[in-house]
Amino acid sequence: MIAAHVVDGWVIDPGPGLTLERLVEGLDEPPRGVLLTHIHLDHAGGAGGLARRFPGVPVHIHPVGATHMVDPSRLWLSAGRLFGPENMDRLWGPIVPLDQRSVVPVADRQAIGPFVAFYTPGHAGHHIAYLHQPTGMLFTGDVAGVTVEPGVAPVMPTPPPEIDLSTWRDSIDILESIGAVSIHLAHFGQVADPAGHLAAAREELDRIEAAAREGEDAFARHVADRYAQTPGRWRESLELAAPPGHLYPGVARYLSRKPRNDATAGNS
Repeated sequence: MIAAHVVDGWVIDPGPGLTLERLVEGLDEPPRGVLLTHIHLDHAGGAGGLARRFPGVPVHIHPVGATHMVDPSRLWLSAGRLFGPENMDRLWGPIVPLDQRSVVPVADRQAIGPFVAFYTPGHAGHHIAYLHQPTGMLFTGDVAGVTVEPGVAPVMPTPPPEIDLSTWRDSIDILESIGAVSIHLAHFGQVADPAGHLAAAREELDRIEAAAREGEDAFARHVADRYAQTPGRWRESLELAAPPGHLYPGVARYLSRKPRNDATAGNS
């Protein structure tokens, strides 16, 4: 369910501490640098451990997220409220604080080696996508959604507390404007039709907002229906990693802060 990408010696989203050893075993050489799309534990939990394993490796991260990687106590507690504190070690493994000297803050549209960073909030306020300029490969973290089987429309992960569907749609616009050759998802792998995938992601944002406006039961039915379109072994992983009860509060919190948009309502 977690894809850590390595391109030109750069690691994009090393994953959680639980899978760090497997990542290290797959590296042909010490990493030139680490690019974090955001600080959620499934993407960045292993960054501190990786930096400790390879002293001096720079970890590029949104300035807002950097503080929580240097002192991950609040990040750990926040995730514990969602997954249960008794499950954290089993699900995610250890999280090692990132040495401040390893942190390199990333600005919007900044060039980093062969990559360009694009601020893409919505799933998280500090989310970044990275374009590998030589190949046109675009690494999208969670902002382009989750597709664990080629050809299956994306699921949009919406855990609390930072979900903002309006800015998420704006970020989809940004991704479309890049004109990437391919999209590479953290969950999971390569998408060869960026335009089609991003159009489907935008449509799914509209559908989950419409379902959430009908209430938690309607939202849960919609997510269950989306999961049912995924083959068995992947469906079980989705249901474990992102049950509807974890996703609904993120959208509900957004709706409580956002007035109803007539254009969005028309899509429901």
